[in-house]
Amino acid sequence: MRAARQVGFIGLLLLLTSGAGHSREVWSTGLYGWHIGAYTNDQTGRFNHCAAGISYRSGIVLLFAIGRDFGWSMSLFNESWNLPQGGQHPIRYQVDRNRILHGTARVNGPNMVEIELLDSSTLFKLFKAGRTLHIEAAGETFSFDLTNSSKSLDAALRCTSTMVAGESSGTNPFASAPTGTSNPFAAAPAPDNDRSRDAVRVEAATLTANLLSAAKIDGFTVVDTIPAELNFYDAMWLSPGVIGGVMVRPNETSDEALAGLAGRASANCKGRHASAKLPAKDGVVSLKLMCDDTASTIVLIPRSRGGIYIVTVLPASDGETSTFPGAEPTPPPTEAVSGRLVDASYNIVER
Repeated sequence: MRAARQVGFIGLLLLLTSGAGHSREVWSTGLYGWHIGAYTNDQTGRFNHCAAGISYRSGIVLLFAIGRDFGWSMSLFNESWNLPQGGQHPIRYQVDRNRILHGTARVNGPNMVEIELLDSSTLFKLFKAGRTLHIEAAGETFSFDLTNSSKSLDAALRCTSTMVAGESSGTNPFASAPTGTSNPFAAAPAPDNDRSRDAVRVEAATLTANLLSAAKIDGFTVVDTIPAELNFYDAMWLSPGVIGGVMVRPNETSDEALAGLAGRASANCKGRHASAKLPAKDGVVSLKLMCDDTASTIVLIPRSRGGIYIVTVLPASDGETSTFPGAEPTPPPTEAVSGRLVDASYNIVER
């Protein structure tokens, strides 16, 4: 419960970032301890910014916001601060042992300051790759662990890109999403055109990260570029001996998917084929497929906005994983990966 309240609190803070005096959260999710959200201007109804935030034991919350013009900023919040409105404070900041940079922290409320960052892809990559951020202000130095900043900043950037593309196409991909939720199943709807496919991929990537994290699967890599022959997946990942994929199916039921999947698996198997549906729990259905001596697993997870997620876990040979740039040869897969993913699905599905 404390974690849930903390996520909601960070969401409220993200409303205040990127110069949004009156904002409304239209989409949010959790990603490796970070809160990611999309925000509109409450007065104009137009998209304003996407942001990522995380809290530290020091009581400080670190926030990054990427605006509709792709300008970005960094904010710090501490409930114990009492800052004079309109104040400005010179600061210095440094990522790891890289060059020290200078900026201005502008007071954005009695407990918050916001620092505009250079419009630089090099600086963005530096924050993504960095391990520790150091900020020096008024003779005091604050240090922040940047673990998973790469994933959170990428998610915020994809969020902004999706929202801007949605506006230019006349459809906001997050407009009908439930407000103020940190559930990864409440993300963007399925696309009606190629442009909004990005919104679905953000949703699928978020689900993938949360599912693998909940399953405590180490050493996985999310595939940046899905090969053309596997483009029916909305997200893919690799771990030793395994290829995994996620498909978002907003207009399909579990029963419909099961019938189609079992039929296709039987038709594609040139040897001995068998399938077994495991008992459903909390709406999560898993299907075991066998083709000769090769086993695979399919997990169907309810989607809170309608439809399902189809998660596949397939054995990966060295030849298959070499399809993906940078993939290492892998040992044989284990049933443990599939079992842990099924168990994790029960834990993260929205009740």
